[in-house]
Amino acid sequence: MKFGKKFFITIALFNLCIVAALGVLLRTKMVFSIESVEFSNVLEAHYHFAMNGWVTLTIMTLMVYELLPEFINNKPKYRWMLWGVLMSSYGLGISFIINGYNIATMTFISIYIVIAIAFAWIFSRDLIKTKPPKPILILSICAMVSLVLSCIGPETFLGYVLAAHSMNVLVFRDTAYTYLHFQYNGFFPMAIFALFFNYLNGKGISLNTQRNMRNIAIMLPATIIPTLFLSYLWHYPNIYVRSIAIIGCIGLYIYLFMFYRFLQSTWSILKQMNSYAKFLGIIVIIAVTIKIILQTGTAIPYVGIIVFGNRPIIIGYIHLVMLGFITLYLLSHLLRNDLLDGNDAFTRVAILIFSSGVIINEVLLMLQGLTQIFMKFYPIFMWLLWGTMIWLVSGAILIFISRIKLINQAKD
Repeated sequence: MKFGKKFFITIALFNLCIVAALGVLLRTKMVFSIESVEFSNVLEAHYHFAMNGWVTLTIMTLMVYELLPEFINNKPKYRWMLWGVLMSSYGLGISFIINGYNIATMTFISIYIVIAIAFAWIFSRDLIKTKPPKPILILSICAMVSLVLSCIGPETFLGYVLAAHSMNVLVFRDTAYTYLHFQYNGFFPMAIFALFFNYLNGKGISLNTQRNMRNIAIMLPATIIPTLFLSYLWHYPNIYVRSIAIIGCIGLYIYLFMFYRFLQSTWSILKQMNSYAKFLGIIVIIAVTIKIILQTGTAIPYVGIIVFGNRPIIIGYIHLVMLGFITLYLLSHLLRNDLLDGNDAFTRVAILIFSSGVIINEVLLMLQGLTQIFMKFYPIFMWLLWGTMIWLVSGAILIFISRIKLINQAKD
């Protein structure tokens, strides 16, 4: 297998197994006393490897090999950049587990940031030359801008800490929230819409004449900066910040309305998809809707105070985006593009195990968060979440095995 699209997708699915395994280790640490495991180090490894080694690597691979023509995406520069993302992700994950934040982790973070910024510039330049349909071009370029902005945050914070020789909690949390915002609400969703619109373009839908697609391509990027101010309401809730945040919320609901109109207008194509890709797509639509409701809900002062101080709800929201929205969409995309065999019974079982684990995990986290709002604590949730993570890692491993089976079948 060449070092191309199929190779990097296979490695990314293996990385998904590692992400899930680290999740099991975290939940195990919460249930059992494991003195040799430093929880905060594993948490950082889990978080960074999920973002870089699984989601970013997969999205970059798909964007390169699906949005760019073959005579461009076959150039060595893209393979080198994808290898760079992959190796820096492994280095970052290992160094975090061994010793948390240190010179090694900072070095790998810096390497990743340099590669990500270089990728954004080179990919954008090459994409503009190919003159794709406007919705794809707008979403792709805005996704790359968001990627760069998300990278600037950690670099700026690192410089601040080194210069001040201290840890400012406000700066740290604002930097983290800014980074997450430009990833979760910028780079990831806009890249996903660009890939999905490209899929529809391949099915014969003219993107330049589809008003719903053009509107989404404009509205989604337009909400990024205003909704960023939702992240600052936890400590800076004056009328100006809240007003800008509310404008962003209104924009999100307009975007959600456009999203449903878009689904309605393209239903004739969507209903022809593989049944399991369609099943995952339905979960993704539900996850996107819940995400927007939860995200905009923080503009309400009382709700915002509860959410920002409730760890299970915050973790539930992060998992809703990373698993319910991003990961399940990517798996659906791989099914639609025959990178996973949706007609194979083994693959279908693997998808069902993993997706059911995602749903159960979300329900448990939200229930745990609700009980804590009422000042109740039930240890059973820790055990149930631990069992759910074992179920999830089982599904991830089975999905990877199904990918290997497909590769072996292609060789025969």
